[in-house]
Amino acid sequence: MERPKSWTYWTTTVVASVSTATLLRLLLNPILGERAVFLLAVLAVALSAHLAGLSAGVATIVVAIPVAAVVSGPGPAAPGTTPEWVQMALAISLALPLAYLGGRFNRLVRELDHALRRERAARAEAERANRARDEFLAVLSHELRSPLNAIVGWAHVLKGQDQKAEAVRAIDTILRNADHQVRLMSDIADLSRGITGKLVLESGQVDIRSALDQAVDSVRLSADARRIHLQLVIPETPLVVQGDGARLRQVFWNLLSNAIKFSPPGGSVQASAAGEGNSVIVKVADTGQGIGAEFLPYVFDSFRQEDATRSRRQGGLGLGLAIVRHITEAHGGAVDARSEGSGKGAVFTVTLPLCTGASFEAFGEGDLTRPQLAGLKVLIVEDDADSRELVVRCLGDLGATVVGVSSAAEARLQISRQRPDAIVSDIGMPEEDGLAFVRALKKQPEHRGIPAIALTAYASDRDRQDALEAGYFEHVAKPVQPYHLARAIVRAVRPPS
Repeated sequence: MERPKSWTYWTTTVVASVSTATLLRLLLNPILGERAVFLLAVLAVALSAHLAGLSAGVATIVVAIPVAAVVSGPGPAAPGTTPEWVQMALAISLALPLAYLGGRFNRLVRELDHALRRERAARAEAERANRARDEFLAVLSHELRSPLNAIVGWAHVLKGQDQKAEAVRAIDTILRNADHQVRLMSDIADLSRGITGKLVLESGQVDIRSALDQAVDSVRLSADARRIHLQLVIPETPLVVQGDGARLRQVFWNLLSNAIKFSPPGGSVQASAAGEGNSVIVKVADTGQGIGAEFLPYVFDSFRQEDATRSRRQGGLGLGLAIVRHITEAHGGAVDARSEGSGKGAVFTVTLPLCTGASFEAFGEGDLTRPQLAGLKVLIVEDDADSRELVVRCLGDLGATVVGVSSAAEARLQISRQRPDAIVSDIGMPEEDGLAFVRALKKQPEHRGIPAIALTAYASDRDRQDALEAGYFEHVAKPVQPYHLARAIVRAVRPPS
């Protein structure tokens, strides 16, 4: 309950009400006559109770009505007038309910004000908690992605060299598990954004065939490691939807990863896409352990797993399918799951609205050819020595002339010596971060035309938007495959005509 008004406020209200009533009585007496005396006293009671509560109203009764009696003057009542004691009795009988009603109104106003204050405080606390959660997830993502960048990058460097079969299997295992960690971090962040309505989608035409093909290719290592037959069935004609290609690939990857995880060695997983009316239907079917009828209604809930015991066979946080639902619904689609029971496999179906009558241009997202950087001068700005050495090595192997520096100040000095064709810069750096560095660079007419690519462990949609607004040509999240970064450089330096 809100703390009551102060004694000073209470006293001031009573005195002001009585004084105002008395003054008005003197002013209105020629008009209202004897009725002005007690009528104004009753109004003073109502005003006090309204402003300061029931106790102030009662105090005003005790003061104002006797004062009114004194002001009315002594002496017998004139013929035809109401006796004074009758007027006082009427005034008190009218003032008491008015004091009670005014006090109740005052109490309700204070309770409402108190409820509004609590609601504002709760909302502010919730907003602080949301900000703290977002900041924690951003820091967690950054701290995990930075070392993973070196792990994934050097694994790709080793994979590109002649290796024995055992070494190749070891490298594939490293890459597969590192990719799993990256997907898990993305799922945690995306679930948070989906719940709070902050999930941001890029809008463009996406050929579902290509997105599904790439998702299948990304899980092929996991399928091969478990001896699971992975099959892709897609039509020859494009299946175009309006949406975010990367997010849709994430949906398909989650469904395929789930199917592989819950299928026994030697099982099979089939991914298919087809057009039906005004919709695109994507199905992922497996021959795994299936889903019990009692758990099926909860399969898309966050942190829900059919077997959550310590002795369970499969790991995971129970986020993948919740992410699938959030992203699919954000695209105006729907997802459902069917299973005939335990041990009989499962079928997950994603339905998305089809873009009809639209022309589609393929942009080669699935291009796996080796990018060529011969003749390009690239400046790497990265404070982490391991990441800097990795990027210099990878881009150098692709033919670029690469210089690596550890700070924005060193980068400016290097640019003054030799103008690069492109800059690859980290965002989170001490003293001067990558955003400030590129903003300052773009203000210099002689350097404004140098394209810059952000290679950073700050990987949220907000981080991407901040980088683009600062002047970066493209935002690339760590960990990154060397070819993916090289293609971003090619797009920046040699944009399509």
